[in-house]
Amino acid sequence: MLVFCIFSIFVARNINSMGKRQERIKGRVLTKNFSKIEGREVNVIQRDGITIHGYVIFTSNEKLIIEDLRYHKHEVPISNIAEVVIDTAVEN
Repeated sequence: MLVFCIFSIFVARNINSMGKRQERIKGRVLTKNFSKIEGREVNVIQRDGITIHGYVIFTSNEKLIIEDLRYHKHEVPISNIAEVVIDTAVEN
């Protein structure tokens, strides 16, 4: 029991020392930053406020295709994207 408690404290302390950094790419400069998002896990925020979370599997000057965590594909026109948010884990 004591070993479990010490292990739990160690794991909790290490988890709390991790943070994340967000990089936001605005829709108007998205086509210049395709190399940053291809194959990455992202949040695509559309102009109407709807957010799609998933992996970028296709990019073009007209659209992005995002595969969500349920393996559904979403085609999002570039003109409808307000911004793309990339989360990167960093140590504090």
